[in-house]
Amino acid sequence: MRRPWNIATPTIEEILAIADQLERAAVSRYATLGRCMRKVGHDELATIFEKLAEEEKLHVDGVERLSQALLHGHPDAALGDWALPATFGADEVGPLSLLTPYRALSIAVRAEERAFAFWSYVASEAGSDDVRSQAEAMAHQELVHAARLRHVRRRAYHTERLHNPSPKLDPGAGPSAAAVHDDLRRTIAETAVLLLAAARKLERLHDDDSARLLCDVADDLHVLCGPVSDEAKGTELPWRIERARIAGASGILFEASGVLERCAEHCLSLLDQTSDVAAIDKMQAMGEKLTAQVARLNARLYAVEPSLADLSAEPAHRTTRAGAS
Repeated sequence: MRRPWNIATPTIEEILAIADQLERAAVSRYATLGRCMRKVGHDELATIFEKLAEEEKLHVDGVERLSQALLHGHPDAALGDWALPATFGADEVGPLSLLTPYRALSIAVRAEERAFAFWSYVASEAGSDDVRSQAEAMAHQELVHAARLRHVRRRAYHTERLHNPSPKLDPGAGPSAAAVHDDLRRTIAETAVLLLAAARKLERLHDDDSARLLCDVADDLHVLCGPVSDEAKGTELPWRIERARIAGASGILFEASGVLERCAEHCLSLLDQTSDVAAIDKMQAMGEKLTAQVARLNARLYAVEPSLADLSAEPAHRTTRAGAS
């Protein structure tokens, strides 16, 4: 009878069993997404997914070699069955007619983000240096994959908004301009608080340049949203940012960038919820500023993380009523 899992004292075999499942699920996920994108005519993105599937196969081989070296055999697959939700499923894909490049990339990004969060947690709680070392390596690998996929997803997001704008609302339809603006102000305020908390984590890692950047971005967000409410001030630092310190400054920047990117996309989504011209113009200006701040954080992430150096030439996007160019 196998012992119950204890996150603080996982064995190498348990770690390798879960790693094996993660990597095999990633192969399946990217192969499936590649086939789906081919069927709907997005060959360039299909090629990206197919290359990722091949890369993940190499990771599976790496886990197998590590298992042979450390365990002299394969890990018991049952040791990892309990731990992880499905990292890819047909319910995520849905009808092919609805699977846009952005949606396909979002599926992939979410899976990589979950894997990064999982390995960061294992590394932060592990009681063994060997387990911690393996988990840190896996977390770093997932961070690189997720950052690369986010990069491609951003381009897909802006392209889809540009070429497939949402139908214009009838005058007076949807929530009031005031309600939409309050929603956005609250989201921006909460994001600013989280960025400041992440900056404090970076200061403890002695990455003062990254910390100052996050503080500068947070200050700019405060200008956009106005005075911060007590509710926003009480926002707790997500455990993902807390655990991301395991991957060093790049881990914290990665999670902070994700928080800001979601804020920017939320702003753009609100453009489609009001017909008030003045509100649309104001939110469009906010969207442009938020998107520029995302680019600043990502540029710093690419500088801190050498594996992302080829993304340093990321083009800036400008939002429009339909999206961004």
